[in-house]
This record gives sequence, C-alpha cells and structure tokens, in this order.
Amino acid sequence: KRLVSFKPKFIGVGYNFHFGYKRKGDINFLKKLSKKYTYSLKVIKPVIGKNKRVFNSTFIRKKLETGKYDIAKEMLGRNWLLEGKIIKGSGRGFRVGYRTANFFLNDYVLPMKGVYVTKSYFEKNKKKKYFGLANIGNRPTFNEKKIIFENHFLNFKNFVYGKKIFVELLAFLRKEKKFDNIKELKKQIE
Repeated sequence: KRLVSFKPKFIGVGYNFHFGYKRKGDINFLKKLSKKYTYSLKVIKPVIGKNKRVFNSTFIRKKLETGKYDIAKEMLGRNWLLEGKIIKGSGRGFRVGYRTANFFLNDYVLPMKGVYVTKSYFEKNKKKKYFGLANIGNRPTFNEKKIIFENHFLNFKNFVYGKKIFVELLAFLRKEKKFDNIKELKKQIE
C-alpha cells in the first residue's frame, strides 16, 4: 500500500526478491498487482560468475569479511569504494614518519582487518588520484579497541581534517598484525 501510494511507473527487483511481513511478498505478487496499479515490473536475472557461482550481496559481504577481496572485486565489477571525513588521529603516524588520513567505517560492512593498497581522491577534485596503503583495524601494536581506517599516501602530504575522502581498495596485502614495538612497525611500513 505504501509503495503504490507513490504511483510508480516502473519497479525493478532481483530474481529472489521478497518483502513485507514474514517476507510473504514476492515477484508473483508484484506481477499480479502491476496490472491493477499500472506499473511495469522488471526482474533482474542473477549475475553468474565464470565458475557458475551466483553473485549476491550476502556472498560479497562474506568475501570482504574473510579477506577474499579479489573475489569480492570480481563480483562487484569494480573496486570497493569507502568514503568518510578525515578525523584527527593520535598523531602516531606523523611521529613515526608516515602521516595517515583517518576516518571511521561507521556504515560499512567491515572488511577483514589488515593492510590494503588504495587509490584515493577528494570531493573537490575527483580526477586527481593518490595512491597509498591503508590499515583497517584497531591498531593492535597500540592496544586500541576502536576500528578505524588509516590511509598513508605515497604521493601526497597535505590533506585537511574534516575534508571528505573517497578511497578505493585495490588489493588486500595482509591481515592486521601486532608488532612488538614502533621500530618493527616502521620497518614493516618501509
């Protein structure tokens, strides 16, 4: 009832779409109502990979969470894009010599904690790309609890706190790791 009050002309749904109380609404129900409420219905067929696997959001989330990023990228047909406002961190990256742009991953599926190769841009200049390395996690070397995204740029130094950043994950390098001291961490980054 809520949907038809908007008087839609077209509704597109996935091949296994369900909705409503106990997910009783389905494609057949929408087809039946399409004549009465004069909208056209498009059912999107499943996307099937090389190995006959059906690509769906649940499967993609699982691949992100378990570090199988290459498979998730193949299913998405693109790099996974994250965005956030740069926040002031603890300043450790600056002291170690590897300044980072940090933001919280509030509304994202949490990918496997670890180090990723990245390509970033800022909201004002989407054509200018900056490559880097990011750590997604809770910084176990420093016994932190909160999960944060820390991006170190290889070719950029002057980012601004509060500025919106867009980051594409290009590749997963390794799981997050605890180092015995800052010297070992710095050596790993180098």
